[in-house]
Amino acid sequence: MRSAIVCTLLLTACVSLSPQNERKVDELREHGLSVPLSAPKNVFLAGGLNLLGGIGNFYLAYGKDGDSYQVLYGLANILSIVVLSPLWSVPQAMIDAYTLNKKAFVDYYSFSTEGMKEFQRLNPEAAGHSDYREKFDDENDGDE
Repeated sequence: MRSAIVCTLLLTACVSLSPQNERKVDELREHGLSVPLSAPKNVFLAGGLNLLGGIGNFYLAYGKDGDSYQVLYGLANILSIVVLSPLWSVPQAMIDAYTLNKKAFVDYYSFSTEGMKEFQRLNPEAAGHSDYREKFDDENDGDE
């Protein structure tokens, strides 16, 4: 029982993706695209910084692709600095960094013009979907 609780704590993360975003990640992977480990948040840096008592959580909160709730997790790690804190905070920060990278990955290919064009080149069927067509039609109205 104790080992089950320890394993759960070690593999628990604070950031998650919606089912829609998970499906989008799967769709993008089917077309040969992969989630980066180092951009926008470096998974190993986040884990390494959490050896310093929650600093990795502040790193995950910083910037455009950050998650503001990470500040609270960082404060909790600082306030509960105990010898065992790195056992759960390092994996948690690494998992959260990877999840934030997946969110940025989905956002790039779903909302940025460059990402949508790149995905359209990889998946010509996407050009027929109304959400892609509307986005391009709205942006390209002034180009003619």
